[in-house]
Amino acid sequence: GKIRNKVRELEDVECELWHVVGHYPEYKSSLMQEVNELVGSSEDDGVGLFTSYDSSNLYEDDRLLSVPGQQGARHYVRLVKRGEERFVIKEFDLTANQRDRKRFMKEVSILHRLQHPYLVTLCSAFFESRAERGIDIKVLGCLKMPYLEGGTLWSWMLEVKPSNQQKHRVLMQILQGLEHLRQNRIIHCDIKPANILMSSLSKDAEPKIADFDVSKEQEDRARDLIATIATSTYIAGTWAYMAPELIDPSSIGSRRVSHKSDMYSFGVTMVEFLKERQREGTDNDAIDSLIVGLEHHAKDLVLKLLDRDPGRRYCSAEALAHSFFTHSMIQEREALDRQRIEMLEDYDRQMAELVSRQEGLVQEEQVLHSKKEALRLEEMRLLAEQKELLSTGKHLEHDAKMQQERLHKQKEDLCREESA
Repeated sequence: GKIRNKVRELEDVECELWHVVGHYPEYKSSLMQEVNELVGSSEDDGVGLFTSYDSSNLYEDDRLLSVPGQQGARHYVRLVKRGEERFVIKEFDLTANQRDRKRFMKEVSILHRLQHPYLVTLCSAFFESRAERGIDIKVLGCLKMPYLEGGTLWSWMLEVKPSNQQKHRVLMQILQGLEHLRQNRIIHCDIKPANILMSSLSKDAEPKIADFDVSKEQEDRARDLIATIATSTYIAGTWAYMAPELIDPSSIGSRRVSHKSDMYSFGVTMVEFLKERQREGTDNDAIDSLIVGLEHHAKDLVLKLLDRDPGRRYCSAEALAHSFFTHSMIQEREALDRQRIEMLEDYDRQMAELVSRQEGLVQEEQVLHSKKEALRLEEMRLLAEQKELLSTGKHLEHDAKMQQERLHKQKEDLCREESA
């Protein structure tokens, strides 16, 4: 207890000293030079990641996304916009203590070096001085990144309600990101749903692993799976997702941070994501209650990810080859094949209906043509009858006229006879 109190006192003194150092303008330029050397570039060559031309003053504040101390957040994160573009700016107080300064440089170095579809992208990094009454009181290190509209993995899940196949895909993509970190000897140290961001609010959104400020770099690739990275007793991360070797002094590989530590955190994230429920508490019973209801392949993989022995615990490459993903891919392929067959059958059925309707229309057209031909013949017959009737009428009219003339002549003859 006394040692712990003494450490806190020393940290407070360190913070005060860093605040004093932050007042000096030389600090900012020396810090920029140091970080640029770390990432292997400088502002003079025109391609450096750090720039003096970017500033939060160039953007319009939209809202505050996180505040230190709230929901496990360690930094201020702001959503800003310029025109139609929106970005996220993550702020590090570089005058607070040397630990935050190292974390800032570490995250810049990692994000600058790593490029992967399932890791967040760093747009730029810059320094700012925050002042009151014209006096510089702190130097901020700022990381500008694209704004991912899907939010965290957990909020995306609650909003989108993904299917089991979509959950399989997202978990596989997260593992691919972790495998990329493993191949580059990076240990994230804080894998959890809040540090996995989704590209959009659609069901096809892709995950992006974020927040690398407490990450570690593994120095010995030959000990890739269970290497000791942190020799100090200070370990950063989120307690509920920490591997047992980082919490329990009696665990195998106690206090040793490794890729297997990330895999344990991924295992906890995976079971919560599949069950759509966060565990209550941090003991084994809390996680066991969630594992019980899992499907066979998922349960087997989760148990291998949550093995208390880091040596037996699955790495990302082994997890990707597990039947949970291969079986799900086979099921997805079978589902796609069934869907394709159903679509083909539906297409054939629609084509048969169209052909049948076309044949019916042809028959109807033939019937109409027959009726039209019959009407034409009937019209010709009627015209012939009309012509015949007209001819007969003319003959009758001529005969009547001749008869009338004969009668008139006979009448005249009778009249002459009577007068004689």
